[in-house]
Amino acid sequence: MTYAELFELILEKPGKYVGNCRIERFRAYMDGYIYAKWEAGEFVEGDLYHGFSTWVGARFELGASRDWVNIINFMSGSEESTYELTKQLWSEYKDTSGSRA
Repeated sequence: MTYAELFELILEKPGKYVGNCRIERFRAYMDGYIYAKWEAGEFVEGDLYHGFSTWVGARFELGASRDWVNIINFMSGSEESTYELTKQLWSEYKDTSGSRA
């Protein structure tokens, strides 16, 4: 499974993977998965997920100084709207990258 495929599964059913819709948990889960794959020698270079943080920074003209979670938290205005904004941005990102996870 690619990182992007896993990220989509988390977005579809966050309760199954992280317990609730807090995007900090999404990133923590993804970081753990990526680390485990790296430890097993299965790190996937160039996966669609790896460009998401840079894209989100560029999308909001904030550069690469912050990760996608911090940017989305800042831009959403409320904890409740971060999940929906994350889903929206992931969809936009996939569309602009010409890729489907």
